[in-house]
Amino acid sequence: MPRPNHSKSKSRLIFEFPAVGGMLPSSIFRAVKLIRYVTVFDYFIMACEILFVLFSIQGGPKVAYRRKIWISARSLDQMN
Repeated sequence: MPRPNHSKSKSRLIFEFPAVGGMLPSSIFRAVKLIRYVTVFDYFIMACEILFVLFSIQGGPKVAYRRKIWISARSLDQMN
């Protein structure tokens, strides 16, 4: 039974037209891996990425609230 191939190819064709005339073609072909998480360590990295995003979402409002308090306290200090 053949192994499933999870990579696709991405191609870029570029045609440059210099000022002196003519055409300069160039191409780039790359293999792209669509399934990022394959091994157990990859799934561990995915869990760490999810935790980072969750903590960032949860901690964002706290930082904004602290900054708001700091700015209001600083402005009160400058008024005195």
